[in-house]
Amino acid sequence: MLGADGQLSRLYCSPSPHEEHRQNMPVILSHHLNHASNAWLLPPLLEDAFRRGPSAVVLLRLLAGPLFPSRLYASSQRLARGAYSTVYRCALPPVEDGMPPTVALKVVDMPESIHEHCNHVDVFNEVKILHRLAGVRGVCQLLDFGCTSDSFCLVLSDHRCNLLEWRKRQPADPRAQLRLYLRIYQQVLRALEALHDNGVIHFDLKCENVLLRALPGVSDDDFWFPPTDEPTFEVSLSDFGESKLSVQAALKESDDLDEPTTETNLTVRNRGTEYIKSPEMLLVANAQKKGRDTYDRRRREGAGVASDVWSAGCLLAELVLGEFLFYDSDWIRFFIRLTQPMEELIPPLKREQLDKLPFVLNFLEYTLIRDPLRRPSLRDVGLRCAALTKAADEQILPYSRAANASCPSTSSRAQVPVFPQGFFFGSAAVIGGEPAGPGSQFYHSHLTEIAPGLMLCSVGAALRPGALASISASHILLVAPAQAATLTAAERVVSESSQLAALANASGIRLQHCAVPAPRASADGRPCSGVLRVLPQALKFLAEAGGLWSPACGQRATTGGGLSKPRCTLVASATPELAGDA
Repeated sequence: MLGADGQLSRLYCSPSPHEEHRQNMPVILSHHLNHASNAWLLPPLLEDAFRRGPSAVVLLRLLAGPLFPSRLYASSQRLARGAYSTVYRCALPPVEDGMPPTVALKVVDMPESIHEHCNHVDVFNEVKILHRLAGVRGVCQLLDFGCTSDSFCLVLSDHRCNLLEWRKRQPADPRAQLRLYLRIYQQVLRALEALHDNGVIHFDLKCENVLLRALPGVSDDDFWFPPTDEPTFEVSLSDFGESKLSVQAALKESDDLDEPTTETNLTVRNRGTEYIKSPEMLLVANAQKKGRDTYDRRRREGAGVASDVWSAGCLLAELVLGEFLFYDSDWIRFFIRLTQPMEELIPPLKREQLDKLPFVLNFLEYTLIRDPLRRPSLRDVGLRCAALTKAADEQILPYSRAANASCPSTSSRAQVPVFPQGFFFGSAAVIGGEPAGPGSQFYHSHLTEIAPGLMLCSVGAALRPGALASISASHILLVAPAQAATLTAAERVVSESSQLAALANASGIRLQHCAVPAPRASADGRPCSGVLRVLPQALKFLAEAGGLWSPACGQRATTGGGLSKPRCTLVASATPELAGDA
């Protein structure tokens, strides 16, 4: 099952065995080794695996459940959930000195059928890469791994939060924090360079996959709102499920460096999150099509290390703007924009924002080159970023610490207030920077977490491009006009924001008293009697819905086209008794 480079042989271990008409040997072996009557085989097999090398040990530990001490990680709290995996924070028992008090446990679902996608291949690849990166600064470290009867488990170093969560706490206008963002970005580039030096291509570089660990002695407030433009934390790259280990690095690790190989470091497998993919990754499906006019068997095609440079440029834009640079609800328009040379690359609305940040715009135009052969190297990007940071220190606004706010709680739901500190139910709406007009009678225009996993926003806010793609929630409370008889608020959001794929797997809970009309506010900005009258109805909804949404679940579902979107449930119902207030 193992090749000369220490990787799984595709002949026996295909990610899609049913589609390629191959046997799913990892699943067959897993059922065989975990049968009670075969327990006596594990000690001699483990001894033989150690003689064969690290790859054989990794494979055996991902096949045999009894080799993983799952009881050590019984005390856990769920942090996030994706399409195929869930991440928990586990409190370790006092085993020995030097062990961290908490770890992150990534649990990947094991295929239930021999015909399903073979996750053994993906997890094996991720473990091999994490072994390769052991001790490398700026990388999330693997502490242990194994499997249980129904899942794979990766025990990783624990971190405070990811860069996306941290960025959400910062002001929407990035100009006063630009110096801080550039210094954070320099840390990310150094970590990515360390990855490439060790022969690893990430292929999924985004703020969500950059973890943050507070520096020693840093307070809670200073972590979220640094007092100077120097970061109060260190970054670590994580989530190597889409990554690729270079052929040279794999051979070196397996002590077969002299083994002849015709493999390249280009991939023809579609990897990564859709809106940070490089143009060559978007076109990777055509790379091996022999029927196309431009096919040349002598030319190696696919996506390689230059794809990480593209994603690194996208990450800076995401850090500065607080959202994906190329997100578009129309996927065809997004695809054409990135792959057609005659198209304007940066979307007009994003360019308007970046025009206020000419240093950042210049850097993105330097980095985001469609042709991977003309794209700058990561080293050149790092030098350009250093020059940009130096110029920014001299010519842009001085750093201004963001206003303090209550930090997110990691305790149980009972300790989380229904309305956060400073939350004002009747605040005037501002949608897209302009006061709300007659057609948008919604007086809460930004997304606010009012309970773990539950967001409050207006229909107007939910319909903004990318709004629902950037949240981590299981339910949304919509503030909507009650007179909408023929088209409910939920139906509008579903039909107009292209969230059908994300909602297909939702639970579809429908409760009363959750479409709250937004009456006019008084001249002094305080809520008028209409708001005060519907507020008990909203609180009643919260009481009825208690326990029905998943706290801070951040579930993500992957559609057939490969798009990653939030897995949310829109709970909305027009309330006839409130129609008079709308």
